[in-house]
Amino acid sequence: MAHDGTTMHAVPGRWQGGVAYRDEAIEALRKAVEIKPTFSLAHLQLGVDLSGAGKHQEALNEFKRVVELEPRNAEANLKVGQEYISLGDKQAATQQYYVLKELDPMLAQQLFYLLHQ
Repeated sequence: MAHDGTTMHAVPGRWQGGVAYRDEAIEALRKAVEIKPTFSLAHLQLGVDLSGAGKHQEALNEFKRVVELEPRNAEANLKVGQEYISLGDKQAATQQYYVLKELDPMLAQQLFYLLHQ
C-alpha cells in the first residue's frame, strides 16, 4: 500500500532496471500522477527516474510536488536539495538543508556533505 492508501503496482520496466526501460517507466509514472495527482509515491519515483535521466528541472518539480503533498517527507526534501545542487543553485540547496535539518538531521548531513564537495 502507498502512503495515501492506494495500492502500488509495479511499473513496467521499473524493476528490471537499466536505461532501456527508463522512458517506459517515466511515461507510466506520468500517467499515474495525471490520473491521481495526489499520489505522492508516484511523484517521488517519477522524480528519481527523471533525475537519473538527467532531467533535473523536471525532477525538482516532482520532488517539490511531493513536499507540497507531504511537507514532512524527509526523503523528498533531501531530493529537492540534491536537485538544486545538480542545477547549480547552492543558495536554494542551503535553504533546503535548514528545512531538512529540522526534519531529519541524519539526512541533512548528507545534503551538507554534497553542498561542500
